[in-house]
Amino acid sequence: MTPYVTISFANRNDNYGGFLAERIQQFIDYYAHFVKRWPDLFEFVIIDYNPPADKPKLRDAFNWSVLGHVMYCEVTPEVHNAIPDANIRKIQDYIGRNIGLRYGTAPFGMVLNQDIFISSSILEEISKKRLSPFHFYRADRCDFNLESCKGKPAPEFEKLALANTFVVHRRHATNYHDISFNVTGDTLTANGSRPEPGDTIDPNNNVIYCTGARTWNIEDRTAFSKKTQATSNEPREQYYFHHQYYVTHCLHTNASGDFVIASKEAWAKIHGFPEDPHFYMQTDAYGIFQLFAAGYDQAIFMQPHRIFHADHDRGGRAGFVEPEYVDHEKKFNEILKGKAFYCFNDAHWGLNQYALRFKNHPQPQTLPKHFIVEQ
Repeated sequence: MTPYVTISFANRNDNYGGFLAERIQQFIDYYAHFVKRWPDLFEFVIIDYNPPADKPKLRDAFNWSVLGHVMYCEVTPEVHNAIPDANIRKIQDYIGRNIGLRYGTAPFGMVLNQDIFISSSILEEISKKRLSPFHFYRADRCDFNLESCKGKPAPEFEKLALANTFVVHRRHATNYHDISFNVTGDTLTANGSRPEPGDTIDPNNNVIYCTGARTWNIEDRTAFSKKTQATSNEPREQYYFHHQYYVTHCLHTNASGDFVIASKEAWAKIHGFPEDPHFYMQTDAYGIFQLFAAGYDQAIFMQPHRIFHADHDRGGRAGFVEPEYVDHEKKFNEILKGKAFYCFNDAHWGLNQYALRFKNHPQPQTLPKHFIVEQ
């Protein structure tokens, strides 16, 4: 049976963030529990990006077979070095993720990291196989301390993750300022993403359908922005908040690279995430604006639905200079207003022009002939 959702997982065996092997093993153990329950729900595409020569390949370092439908793709160092400017970083995560989104076989595609654990409540909703092809799905990311959760089975792991949660990353909105908010397990539900004017909530699945963003037209946003700018006595941070609302009109771009689901057709329509090696931190936000501009509406799994993120060291990013959010704002606005096309990549998105190495692809005849296919 064809899986329902492709999970695109891009990584390399280089211990990024510390204890990477432990985090990947926890990822495998956690999702293996749900694969037993729904064996045909997910397909995992493991993209081993620019694997280090002195370490085992991802497919050999872990027992992925417990995840059921698993295929592997290797982006060799030769391919990585052939991509213009890609050697700025050892891994180009979103280029790797695009491979899984393009060559997965399920009708929906999801991006996920090795330190992300989707709540059982969201997995239950996905298992009903009622995702809308006209929406893209988001959820709040909840950062937690992993130490006390290590090695625990999935049901206990989720309870401990909740108990050890300390920050929630939620949507932009008009009724609160901070999009990342300190919480405890007890205060998390009350401080997650909320509906905005014009949104609707489906009480049967606790999902916010963000129709307000679609109906709030460009002329109204422009007038609102000019009015805000003209208010000279308004505190700077309040102006910035209003302007931020104008720019995003309540799209949930916060930590979106850790969880977003859209149809395979949607990913194909926008040609995936931007494959620009010169920035990383806002690549996921571009994907949200692209999907919205391409005509797909946002849906948010509302608390107590959530995704858990195991906190880790980020020293591996040291020395890599990132543009600030404001540097991307103009482009975001251009995409939303239709002044810039929502596709950043050409028809070769997902490294279609390079000789990628695939193993265990269930439909090898659909892959380009220059790909190296192993069974």
